[in-house]
Amino acid sequence: MKKFIANISRITITYSKFLIMIMLLSSSGTPAKADDAFTYLKCGTRYLKLSGLNLYTTYNIRTKKFMKSYRISQYGEVMIYAEGYH
Repeated sequence: MKKFIANISRITITYSKFLIMIMLLSSSGTPAKADDAFTYLKCGTRYLKLSGLNLYTTYNIRTKKFMKSYRISQYGEVMIYAEGYH
């Protein structure tokens, strides 16, 4: 009976160490930080500023700002679809 209890306690300790190790490794994953820089596209004579969520248009040269923004609804391989942008 002592041998049985010793084996059960040894297995319990081993598995608990293993589970703690798995939990620590899965929770301490390296966070991926996205690049905060914008992507600028030239479409003919117009410039577009592309962020992760929005597409900015109508570049004002004096203020160096993009005036209008559109929410990106889909990404395609060749096209970016924005709501309200034609």
